[in-house]
Amino acid sequence: MNEREYLVSKGLAKPGRGRFSAAAKAELVRARAAGIKIGESVQSTEKVVLEIPAETWPNHRAVTADGTEVSMKNACFSCSVSLSWCECGNPRALSRTGGYQEVSIVPL
Repeated sequence: MNEREYLVSKGLAKPGRGRFSAAAKAELVRARAAGIKIGESVQSTEKVVLEIPAETWPNHRAVTADGTEVSMKNACFSCSVSLSWCECGNPRALSRTGGYQEVSIVPL
């Protein structure tokens, strides 16, 4: 909860932008002295590691319905991730023949 949300819940401020009144500032000081955590965000320090599934890349290729091969590095139009990582079930990518087309991920 940030400062504004806390003060709105107490009826000392309005949602949106603007300065706080003297009473609102005093309430923030009182709340912090009472141990209420306001405006403190807890950020994760863990690193997120994304791995390309071994069964997809480089052992597979993407092919459109007309047989045109599409790079696995292309972004899927449906879910906005690389075709190598795509799990949306309906991969579509920009083809050399023009336009976005559905692609099939097939083994080499």
